[in-house]
Amino acid sequence: MTMSTKFDVLIVGGGPAGIATALFVRRFHPDKNIALVRDVERSIVPCAIPYLFGTLRDVSKLLIPDSMLERSDVEIIVGKVVDVDASRKRVKLADGREFEYEKLILATGSEPVVPPIEGADKENVFTLRKDPRYLARALEVVEAASSVMIVGAGTSGVELADDLAKSGKEVHLVEILELPLALCLDREFCELVRMTLEERGVRLHLGVRVNKLVGDHKAERALLSDGSEVRVDAVIIAVGMRPRVELAKRIGLLIGVTGGIATDSLRRTNVKDIYAVGDCAEKRDLISGAPCIPMLASVAALDARIAAANLYETRLTAPGGVVQAFLTRVGELVVGCAGLTESGAQRVGVRVRSVSTTVVDRHPTCLPGARELRVKVTFTPTGRVAGVQAAGSESVLDILGFATAAIYAGAHVDELLFTSSATQPLLTPAPLVSPLHLCSALALKRLMRS
Repeated sequence: MTMSTKFDVLIVGGGPAGIATALFVRRFHPDKNIALVRDVERSIVPCAIPYLFGTLRDVSKLLIPDSMLERSDVEIIVGKVVDVDASRKRVKLADGREFEYEKLILATGSEPVVPPIEGADKENVFTLRKDPRYLARALEVVEAASSVMIVGAGTSGVELADDLAKSGKEVHLVEILELPLALCLDREFCELVRMTLEERGVRLHLGVRVNKLVGDHKAERALLSDGSEVRVDAVIIAVGMRPRVELAKRIGLLIGVTGGIATDSLRRTNVKDIYAVGDCAEKRDLISGAPCIPMLASVAALDARIAAANLYETRLTAPGGVVQAFLTRVGELVVGCAGLTESGAQRVGVRVRSVSTTVVDRHPTCLPGARELRVKVTFTPTGRVAGVQAAGSESVLDILGFATAAIYAGAHVDELLFTSSATQPLLTPAPLVSPLHLCSALALKRLMRS
């Protein structure tokens, strides 16, 4: 008979959501016995995978130190959970080990989507799988390649193409939509990304798909839907991720319309004492109310804090949804969004209006390094801030950070107008032309006219 070890809190998954949950459970519940189960020997930083092939060039640099968990007295168990008996509160691992729990938190994460491309199973075709050994093999192949094709121009595909572009390799980026980052940003910001990628030597194939990868054991040519052919030595598929919910389905957890585990505002599932956090968990967008799975480490960490704080009793009021905020860098261009874009709002049926402004990110504008800073604010018919997009230099980070907090707070455009923030000639636009203040004034003018 297999002996069982009981834990107060058992977390399944060793990615950012699982680690953050363990650390915050320890902070909120210092007396609890906590264990984290993961199915890989070491966890990695998922957001840094696109930078493995050009900048880091060493899988060990992606690894998350176990010392964080060890210092917090979290037991690490390496093994694959294959079954959960929710009535007996017991999990079973593939090797036969069993563990009991008081509270179970699923942080099973996500896995790459592989589109139906003929030849996608060839040995020099890879995805961005979160497995150190797999990525080490991918790195070996990509480093030996002179021509690399990336399929998918979402955030990971764009970052990967940009990072590889500096290596001197021939880099092809294929995207079925008309522009890179088309599901993340409005068109004018996507155009900035497109131009920057082209300036950096990335060969873009937009509005087309890969029909077939041709070759014997390895892909040697990619046949595109526009009739063109591209010679390739390596292919990386980065068309998106989907939640890992096989275990959740086995348990009998409710799966939402997005394919993720349905959760309430405290990240509880439909089964008592089982929670879900991170990429595997469906949430609600704060502005639209639509179900979503942002697949962002920042949202995973928020899930972790919410679940950990309210695990044994409702201590803290959680927001009614999440603000989807992302940031990326392409060459010297920093671009990102907090909340809803204008095009994103249309997709989920939310009425918004928008205003934009362009300023210079230094003052006076003749300072070295000064560059254009573009900001766009979307707002509802009642004046509530729905989203902020920005493109420029590092100052974009502060703008989007402030915007995220404002959207969580339910701020209206007039409240944006009556705020102030730190400014400095080498770091920010002049306080007289703060882009958020200019946009809020324009928005108020439009609201008064309507």
